[in-house]
Amino acid sequence: MPRWQAFATALRSDLPLERLRSELFNAGAEWESALADPSIASFAVQVVQSFESLPDRLRAVERPETAILEAAADARRASADTDGTSAALPLAERALVAALMRATSGDVSLTQLSPQEAATRFEERRGEPGQLLGAFVGELLSQYARHVTAREMGAMSETRTSRGVDVPGMSIAESKRLARSLAAEADTIGRRIGEAPQTAAAVRARWAALVGDAFARGRALPESPQ
Repeated sequence: MPRWQAFATALRSDLPLERLRSELFNAGAEWESALADPSIASFAVQVVQSFESLPDRLRAVERPETAILEAAADARRASADTDGTSAALPLAERALVAALMRATSGDVSLTQLSPQEAATRFEERRGEPGQLLGAFVGELLSQYARHVTAREMGAMSETRTSRGVDVPGMSIAESKRLARSLAAEADTIGRRIGEAPQTAAAVRARWAALVGDAFARGRALPESPQ
């Protein structure tokens, strides 16, 4: 596909991160559709519902991670009941777990927290419902960036010829560092969702538009200084 070829070429070129991010979102039309699917919206709904339900869930279990995995299981079941199906379901589940774990533990390992401590930290760190949803969207786009960049890791390390000169490929450390930077860019794009829906019905109704808006912002390049 020409757009994926353009993204692969950009990864092997010395381009600014903003340009790579634009190529990433330009190439991913099929991923935009996959992420906007109603089956993925079920995970976004679970994140919004977890704003209120997760503290009680955390207090009711022996280990905090159990409550978060139960929330992910609820999202999977709700997703299976929708009319949609998506190749992005594994990304959505990982994004939900990561977003809720990060909101709960931050820079502290979740395994070091008691259920009560985890519930209190989540209540203190969750922000507003829209911020929690934004954290999920950011993590979802970060997962997308990591997934599609990983496919190009081998090619990024290959020597290429430019204007008759052999140019060494990236080292493994360099390619991993670039992948992390691109994932962080995608995460930042996802968190800027503006006025977020805060009910299950509103999330489902607006989910495709939220994903479309995020991809549009991801494709945009910074304006050149005048």
